[in-house]
Amino acid sequence: MKILLTSAVSILLFFSCQNRIKKNSEIIVLGTVHFPTKQVNADSIYDILVKVQPDIIVMEADSSVFNSDFTFKTTYDENEYNAVVEYLKLNPNVMVRPMGFEGRNAYRKKIGIYSEAGFVYGAMYDLLDAGKLSKKHEAMLNHYEFLWAEQEKYKDKSLKHINQSKVDRLIDSVNAYQYVKTKDIVDSRDEFYYKILGADKDSVTLKSYFKKWIYFEGIQRNEALANNLLNIIKQNPNKRIIALTGFKHRSYILNKLKKKQNSLNIELKEFYNI
Repeated sequence: MKILLTSAVSILLFFSCQNRIKKNSEIIVLGTVHFPTKQVNADSIYDILVKVQPDIIVMEADSSVFNSDFTFKTTYDENEYNAVVEYLKLNPNVMVRPMGFEGRNAYRKKIGIYSEAGFVYGAMYDLLDAGKLSKKHEAMLNHYEFLWAEQEKYKDKSLKHINQSKVDRLIDSVNAYQYVKTKDIVDSRDEFYYKILGADKDSVTLKSYFKKWIYFEGIQRNEALANNLLNIIKQNPNKRIIALTGFKHRSYILNKLKKKQNSLNIELKEFYNI
């Protein structure tokens, strides 16, 4: 009986130790702005890195900015780069990894798109101002304009304000209009058969250009950010990882991570709760 009790206690202690050893990956997705504002700059991002003490910093960049050992080959005068460079001076053993779409600018040129599609949205607003849109499309475009203005207000807020679930929900709504709903206006109007010169120097209709642009910006680019981050998490389990990304990408990345939370033992955290 004594032997059985001793064995039972040993088994319980074993599983208790195993549970204490087991650790989730802690992931912080920090939505940022790339250039200094009234409340966000390299110093404010640096302060968060000091608070979080990450094992790995993941950046919205591709491999071209890194050497083979993941030291920086080049940097840009942006908030995130300046903060990370400063942080690495005192924490040289922290890993830095890229999660951006590989060869983004070259790929854009290859498929004939620029970084923006302002001229397509401008054409929509020209139709709105001229009273040529249906009531449905008029209401859609006006609401999109309202949501966009609400989103832009957060550029001047602090990082704590930017990184809130209500802002994530707002970005989700903006994305739904920017990349999905406004496409209905373009697809239903003959004015968007007008041709322009694409980034590949071939002529393309606004309709065709917009289709390629929203697929890349709304899906491909965001998918790359999320999937590359997931791969880094898989390759480096049980680490505290902070991903630095423009705040308009944050909600897409978080939505993707939430689907993998259980299978990858991911614990999503906010920097202000660390």
